[in-house]
Amino acid sequence: MEFNEQIKKKTNEKEMKFILVLKICSALLMTCQPPIQHELIFNSWMECSNAGYLNGVKITNELGSQIVNDKKILIQFYCQTADEPNV
Repeated sequence: MEFNEQIKKKTNEKEMKFILVLKICSALLMTCQPPIQHELIFNSWMECSNAGYLNGVKITNELGSQIVNDKKILIQFYCQTADEPNV
């Protein structure tokens, strides 16, 4: 089966919901805080992943350049289906 056909087949299956999970990490300290589950449930992978990027920018802006630069803060995120157990 061709890749585009696989995509179309998957799209026709039952619509899934996604949960955004974020982690605030320090590259300097090589540690991450416990995962934070976003309060919204997203209707698509794209909505969830876009929210991950936007939330990453929001969090780093709220922390401020001093902390982000000093601690080398980065935001990790992933989207999981709403029926997966929390990780």
